[in-house]
Amino acid sequence: MPTVRAPWIGRLATWCALAVAVPSQHGDAAAPTAAAPVTAPAKASDRPTHTPRLQLPPVAAWQHLRAGNDAFVRAQADGTDPPAPAERPAGAGRYVCAVIACADADVDVAALLGLRRRDVLLLSVPGPFVAADTVALLEQAVAECGLSLVVVLGHADCRTLATQPGATPNQDATAQRLAAARADAERDRAPLLPHLLRAQCLRLLAASDLLRQHADADTLRVLPAELDARSGRVVWHHQRGEQYALRPVR
Repeated sequence: MPTVRAPWIGRLATWCALAVAVPSQHGDAAAPTAAAPVTAPAKASDRPTHTPRLQLPPVAAWQHLRAGNDAFVRAQADGTDPPAPAERPAGAGRYVCAVIACADADVDVAALLGLRRRDVLLLSVPGPFVAADTVALLEQAVAECGLSLVVVLGHADCRTLATQPGATPNQDATAQRLAAARADAERDRAPLLPHLLRAQCLRLLAASDLLRQHADADTLRVLPAELDARSGRVVWHHQRGEQYALRPVR
């Protein structure tokens, strides 16, 4: 008995034969086979790395400054020029330290600390009193440059500390701020300048969550210091525990 095919079966066979015989419209003799996926070579940034990222510890920065100031003081006593700055400490970022100094202090702050000028972020302010723009600049230096030490530097012959109410509102505002600082020092039975410097360190940390977080992690320290203009000696007014690598448990 002959086999009867449905019409659509014949047409299907014809289409399949044409599909095999006719090249693709792109000129290919046959349909390409699936190629194995090609993996792009890993970028250098994607490869795991164990290279340590150095950062200057705050205590190491402070020790570098203290050694530089000792050399400066010896040169002053001998009547010679200050020695060339020592090599930058390992791990230092753009700056070895930042210094908030009174604007009327007639001294080369970088040479005083045994540093090159470019190694110091110098903020000259009246007082020294911490202001909002000072905090903002220090935040940027900590976040982007790895800054680990801030020094609040005062001097005893500061004209701002002798300011009295004057003829202008700005002079009166400065005098009022100074009067409040003097009252706080008298209440605590402390000399005005060291008390003021310590208070500005605390004010600086209180004004910034970022700086306070780094201080809590001990990747940043803010230290008060006073300049003896006659000898060039920097006298440090921080607590003794802050000169060690780890802060004492409280």
